[in-house]
Amino acid sequence: MSTHSTNVTVLWLLDHSKSLNRDQIVCTPPRQLELDDVCVVIDWRDLEPDEDVTPEASLRGLTAPFGVPAIQDVISNLEMQVANPSHELKLQAINFYRDHDAFIDIRDGL
Repeated sequence: MSTHSTNVTVLWLLDHSKSLNRDQIVCTPPRQLELDDVCVVIDWRDLEPDEDVTPEASLRGLTAPFGVPAIQDVISNLEMQVANPSHELKLQAINFYRDHDAFIDIRDGL
């Protein structure tokens, strides 16, 4: 199946996540993300039933899919806790969510 993909940095993703389609996923490295990491944005409907990421993304080591709805929800949750959170705080919230499958609570101390 032919897929349309877009390469973006995590920094770009943090700044533009609200403009992404909720049917998209981001193929990321299977580790803590860094602001300058390059990821691939694809539409999940372009994947074969047995695929989590595209073969091209997999070859690049981008084997951890992360849904755009989750990214948008993590950032929205953080913005309810902190006005204008920094890129670093957004990144910390994203990594926390990926590690714990839960929103970060900044009242717990960072």
